[in-house]
This record gives sequence, C-alpha cells and structure tokens, in this order.
Amino acid sequence: MNHGVTRNTSLYHNVFRSVAGSYSQAAKNLVSDGYATDLTYGQN
Repeated sequence: MNHGVTRNTSLYHNVFRSVAGSYSQAAKNLVSDGYATDLTYGQN
C-alpha cells in the first residue's frame, strides 16, 4: 500500500503517518480524499 496500487500510485498516500501525522488526521483524509463511505468517519 505504501506505493499505492497499479492503477493509482498515490492512492492512500494521505493516510500514511508521514503525511497525516496522526490517526485522527488520517481518518479525516480518508473522508476528504473520497475513500470513506461513511462521511462521518473522520469526525471526532
């Protein structure tokens, strides 16, 4: 996953610790990047 998937090498890039910095920011990034199906997933 660190290098994405064949069709999109940047997929999930924003959820890695080096980018997001925290698990809560990673959850927010899942929502903002359109990966989460539950739009409240990244809320505290």
